[in-house]
Amino acid sequence: MIAPFTGTAGREDRDLFVFTTTGPLAADVALAHCIDVCGEVFRALA
Repeated sequence: MIAPFTGTAGREDRDLFVFTTTGPLAADVALAHCIDVCGEVFRALA
């Protein structure tokens, strides 16, 4: 499940994942969230 502060998430291209947040995030939180979002999007493709 993607975090509640995720605005949108999707795969734009083979190697390009894009997500937006509903507010600003600290750099470490943004990186961890990016990894989570990419995993969720990738799993949804299967």
